[in-house]
Amino acid sequence: MKNNGRTILFWAYFWQYGIIALGILPFIIIGGISAITDNYNYTLIVVSLLCMPSSLIVAGIYYIIGAKLEFAHIRCVLQSMRHEKMDPFSVEWTVSNKKEIRNTGIVMTVIGTIILTAFVILYIL
Repeated sequence: MKNNGRTILFWAYFWQYGIIALGILPFIIIGGISAITDNYNYTLIVVSLLCMPSSLIVAGIYYIIGAKLEFAHIRCVLQSMRHEKMDPFSVEWTVSNKKEIRNTGIVMTVIGTIILTAFVILYIL
């Protein structure tokens, strides 16, 4: 597969913003349908709520893997996090870049795990 600039930018935007949308959209869709039909299926709402912290965990793990394997689109995500223009052809990885994106991934994974654990515990009680 040929990695041109548009493909790299697409995946960079997906892993920066799209993963958030994938975590929120199921809740909005199911909640909206439940509100319109006045049929609140709480099991579906619970499942959709589990998508939010799960997307954080998945993104965090992917950031860690992306830093280890030096993915170009993850480097573009780092550029955007630093408020720099995303340049898919300037993908120099340094030790500090890897450390920064790896730490971001660790924080996202930990926060997602805490939220998921708290939600499961609160739901059981």
